[in-house]
Amino acid sequence: MWENTVITKAGIELLKNALSGGTITVTAIKSGAGKVDVSALKSQTAVSSIKQSGTVQGVTKTNETIKIGVLFSNAGLSAGYSMTQLGIYAKGSTGSEVLFAISQSTTGKEVPAESAMPSWSLVHNFYIKLNNDVKMTATVDPEGYVTFETMQTALNTHTGNKSNPHSVTKSQVGLGNVPNVATNDQTPTYSDTTTLVTLSSGEKISIAFAKIKLAITTLINHLANKSNPHGVTKSQVGLGNVENKSSATIRGELTKGNVTTALGFTPANQTDMTNAQDAITQLNSDYDTIIVGTSVTTTSQVINHYNNRKLSDYKFIVFAFGASDDDIRSIVTVPRTIFEKIGKSYNFVAHGSDDSTISIVSFTYASDTSMAVKLSADHGVKYIRVFGLK
Repeated sequence: MWENTVITKAGIELLKNALSGGTITVTAIKSGAGKVDVSALKSQTAVSSIKQSGTVQGVTKTNETIKIGVLFSNAGLSAGYSMTQLGIYAKGSTGSEVLFAISQSTTGKEVPAESAMPSWSLVHNFYIKLNNDVKMTATVDPEGYVTFETMQTALNTHTGNKSNPHSVTKSQVGLGNVPNVATNDQTPTYSDTTTLVTLSSGEKISIAFAKIKLAITTLINHLANKSNPHGVTKSQVGLGNVENKSSATIRGELTKGNVTTALGFTPANQTDMTNAQDAITQLNSDYDTIIVGTSVTTTSQVINHYNNRKLSDYKFIVFAFGASDDDIRSIVTVPRTIFEKIGKSYNFVAHGSDDSTISIVSFTYASDTSMAVKLSADHGVKYIRVFGLK
């Protein structure tokens, strides 16, 4: 399309200076709607019928080829035109800006107005082959479009930015109603309720908190109630048969008649107790030691009455037998009625200190009027003690 491209005479002078150590800096690239004879292109000092200034994308050099990029857009373009010329403006290390090179198209490139085609753009690259000693740079418009490399760097920087570069709001992410506080610092509000009801899945927190508050308050009041809030009965605690009386009342109701009825007998009074004590004292003195430590040396011995009494005068006769005087162990208690049987003999078993049988002891009571009782003893029984209880 851009079949005619030349370096202008002013551009050749810049190249000469660059070969002497200077630098060529691209300052602008402009488009125009005019044309000139091809032979007159080298003599041009400006683009014919200038319409726009493009955005310089930079200058790169590969071996002896220099690539100059430019981008045109129709932003702010009120009327379209046919782009027929493109001119590169540059300057040397010294001096002012000149038209360095120019391209002309026979057919031209139609550029629409912004209203006719919004966001239209055109990217064009100039390729110029120069001596390796020529240094060429470009003044890149920071407001314009960037190269892929620059764009990639900027994109990486942007995506790595975690500090909300787009200023996204909590409403935009669906958290417009959430307070900016930690969970433990939230202060929910709710209206009190007066009816105890269970929680329901999916209900609002304000309603749930009102139910919880009432339940906890009710529980606290219940635990503090010391007046039998459950209506527990005395039967439930195992006291169904107990009358509700104080100990003072019970003591006041105790009478002698009540006690006698409950015990089934009449308790002894103080006089009775005194009489009982006297009886015990009398009992302790109301016995006779008939024989003490008598050694049985014969097979038969007469037990004399104590103070000329008959054995039948005693209620009980107690015989103690032993193998020695200090080991009287076997006790035989004989009722008085036994000795009232005239002419009868009675046998009793006596035991020694080792609980082995010592002998068979026979008692013979001769007659009711006899003054003595004959005792028959076998071997082993050495000592006898006889007591009489009057």
